[in-house]
Amino acid sequence: MPAHYILNANGEPERCDDMRKWHEWMEQTWGPRYIAREKIGSSEVATRLTGSDLSSGEGPPILFRTTIRRGKHDKYSEYYSTREDALAGHAIMLQIVHSG
Repeated sequence: MPAHYILNANGEPERCDDMRKWHEWMEQTWGPRYIAREKIGSSEVATRLTGSDLSSGEGPPILFRTTIRRGKHDKYSEYYSTREDALAGHAIMLQIVHSG
């Protein structure tokens, strides 16, 4: 079973082994799960905490996903382990959308 995570008060992921707390946080804080979200024309680039470790159990946990919605690159996604890497990836996705 994958490990579960929530964002702490500083916006950093922290492991949450209390499934009741994790479930409540996931249901009640959909908006705060996004660490970056921007519209460019008809497209949107969104980066969020996935809530669960998406790795295969080897290496660091994969916790963040950046996705382009709508437009030429619709549904293109990348995954990241850290908030810092996710925000850097978000910036790259913005460049991809801006370049057409």
